[in-house]
Amino acid sequence: MVLKPVDTSGGYGIHFGRLMPAEERAELMTQVDADPRHWLAQEEVELSRAVCLRSGGGFESRVVDLRPFVLLDERPWIVPGGLTRVAGDPEELVVNSSHGGGSKDTWVLTH
Repeated sequence: MVLKPVDTSGGYGIHFGRLMPAEERAELMTQVDADPRHWLAQEEVELSRAVCLRSGGGFESRVVDLRPFVLLDERPWIVPGGLTRVAGDPEELVVNSSHGGGSKDTWVLTH
């Protein structure tokens, strides 16, 4: 599971249970038990990876997610593309600009 405090944003305070040492996980569970309304838990979603160009040259794999856009009109429609968020580091699982990540416009082209 992934645990997040309900009163933060920007990817801060996120805990990936599978990556935590047992002692740290037990300490976190004590905090959750003491104030359960302060926490949100969700199953970890395996994000996609994309090949990215390193600033110094070469390529590396980074975590990405796609944010599609739905426009509401007489009939809702989905924009062909969206915003792809990219992790700032190959080891980072949080794709958020506050963690050094970036974004790219994403277009879907017909052939």
